Amino acid sequence: NVMSRFRNESPDFTIMQAMIFFFVAANPGTTQRKVWETFKIADSTASRALGSLTDYVVRGRQPMKLVKSVIGADRRERILTLTPKGERLMADITRDLA
Repeated sequence: NVMSRFRNESPDFTIMQAMIFFFVAANPGTTQRKVWETFKIADSTASRALGSLTDYVVRGRQPMKLVKSVIGADRRERILTLTPKGERLMADITRDLA
């Protein structure tokens, strides 16, 4: 089960986090802005969901370190890619679905 894989990373893993994870996996180099525009969510909601997927500590929870966020050419822009840990998780999920 895909959500079981995610819940192994964090018992509080949400559907929105899973959707964002898959979006970043399918669109490496995408931006945080593209995430909130695609899912039609507030920038603050995208920031919270992405924060927990990256290496940021959100609300005292351990970061999952599945997505890497780096500052783009415009300092307000965040470029998103999967980390090696995120790539391994995606490979495991792909194998599960094959």
